[in-house]
Amino acid sequence: ALSDADERRGLLVRAERGAPLSMQCHHFDFDDFDVHSDGQSRPAPRVRHGALLKERQLTTLCVDGAHAGVGGIDSWGSLPLPQHQLSFERPIEWSFELCPFGTDCVPTEMSPTPLSSQREGAAPQL
Repeated sequence: ALSDADERRGLLVRAERGAPLSMQCHHFDFDDFDVHSDGQSRPAPRVRHGALLKERQLTTLCVDGAHAGVGGIDSWGSLPLPQHQLSFERPIEWSFELCPFGTDCVPTEMSPTPLSSQREGAAPQL
């Protein structure tokens, strides 16, 4: 759940029981991380180290349907090891709900959201 300082307003992120759910939230815009939506790094990063990022007056929420590992065996220049890569031999389905605090948000039958890849090794595109 995300909430303001006095916990009167917020957002609950929920998935079906037993379903994987991975997410992150932070006070940065996605563009602050110097990565295009296709997963390719920009040629000239604006910020080289996370400690240099400046917090913004916003909260960004990223909900992951699948995670392909973080790479890092050669300073982030290569794909994750094969055992940590996603396989697109069959569709990956996932679902979640966003429910604002203070509402009568009742569970619904969640419809799966398929992920697909445009090219081998590409980041999944919704």
